[in-house]
Amino acid sequence: MSTRFAAPWCRTLRISSWGLTLLLAGVAALLAWDNREATWTVMLASAVLPLLAGLACALFAVLGYRVEPGWLVIERPLWNTRLPLDGLQDARADTRAMEGSIRLFANGGGFVFAGWFRNRPLGTYRAWLNDPARAVVLRVAGKVRVVAPDQPAAFVAAVNAAANLPSQ
Repeated sequence: MSTRFAAPWCRTLRISSWGLTLLLAGVAALLAWDNREATWTVMLASAVLPLLAGLACALFAVLGYRVEPGWLVIERPLWNTRLPLDGLQDARADTRAMEGSIRLFANGGGFVFAGWFRNRPLGTYRAWLNDPARAVVLRVAGKVRVVAPDQPAAFVAAVNAAANLPSQ
């Protein structure tokens, strides 16, 4: 049995994703215009490459989360990321989990907040989320993971049940 949770977007993510899309479309148009007298191949490549960069970001978007016995499944457009819940030490909702974070190797607002981040309270952690205000911090086998389901409290209960831990 699995329980699915949506991954809603915060306002900041919607604005930054639209901004990125418009910027990349503008760059593609300008490059195509600037190369209009070049060969067809150069013009096409210069117009398509910025659009491919935006598409690459969109492919990493988080569509939702599924909690299955022993697993957290992060749903993406073309694949799922499966995280084992074996060794779950703690799961808690924390609306301020990402405050003061710096990106180590991450996408910080192009269709998703995902990758490696660091801040004082959590140390180095990995995140897959669309709305930091709904953050849930998972400590699994010494690693910190941050996700943001639509119902943080119900998600924490589902994760604890999937990992055979008592509800908190």
